[in-house]
Amino acid sequence: MPSEHQDIIDLLADKPYLKDLFLEVGVDSQLTQLLQELISVTDDSRPLNGQVISRSTIFERTERFIQCSKKVDEVDDTDDQGQLRQPTQFVPPLTKGQLIKAKFSAVGSELDREHFAIVWDAIPNRDSIQVIPTESMKNKIKETKHRFNIGKIRPLSLATAVCMEQITCISRKRIVKTEFTKQNIPVYLSSDQEKRIEEGIRVMLLNEESLLEHLIKNNLKFIPQFDNPAQQLTHLLRPLESKSYDKKVLTYRLYNDSTEYKITWVKTSLKKERRIRTIQSLANVIDTDTKDRITARNEIYQKMLETVIS
Repeated sequence: MPSEHQDIIDLLADKPYLKDLFLEVGVDSQLTQLLQELISVTDDSRPLNGQVISRSTIFERTERFIQCSKKVDEVDDTDDQGQLRQPTQFVPPLTKGQLIKAKFSAVGSELDREHFAIVWDAIPNRDSIQVIPTESMKNKIKETKHRFNIGKIRPLSLATAVCMEQITCISRKRIVKTEFTKQNIPVYLSSDQEKRIEEGIRVMLLNEESLLEHLIKNNLKFIPQFDNPAQQLTHLLRPLESKSYDKKVLTYRLYNDSTEYKITWVKTSLKKERRIRTIQSLANVIDTDTKDRITARNEIYQKMLETVIS
């Protein structure tokens, strides 16, 4: 007569390595509880955006979390002669503006898998560091106050977009790489790139008004005519350090820039909602197969000026 546990016996015969796992689960109640939780996992359907995060993806995220947790701390526990000593800080040292690659394990729509990130704050003897995740500035990415282009970070081949909405603190255990050149040396942002991120923090976290927000909210029957469109159209997502009016001329200054820029308000035939969408699209334009975003932005601007009422 076959045993009532014949299926288990057959399974162990086919996969003998499971025997040790069964024994571990049998004597460890916490492991048993964790296994029960894992067995209960199903696909995660998100009603607001229609996204479905599969069961296997959730398992992959869980595995990444465990892998990071198991990573041994890297500390300065040896001196220059290789002798053991009491550690005082983590290694390698990290500084503001440094590029790293880290392993994320998301819940829901949080950042997942390996991504480049910029160190924004790191205290030498603390495990937790503040980072700004990044991604390649691909054609379809719209620039907003939450995500914008800071240019190329060598040796990366594409321009980099910073994901301001994903600013977070991570454990150093999540770091998988800190050197990216053939010479195995760290990579850092330029001073201008750091300043651009600081401007982004002013707009997104400190709620300072950007040029785009000012143009959308004011003079609703008018549109902006820039003195220097090629330059000023790149200012839209940046915060205003100061602004003043002389009749219909707006004079403004940006942070880290002593230049005074001017915009003349001109009357438009555009209705309110169309006006808002048009001005917004100047900032959010994307690259296409036929034209880059700079060309597309200039075309939108010129078409907007065609609506001027003389």
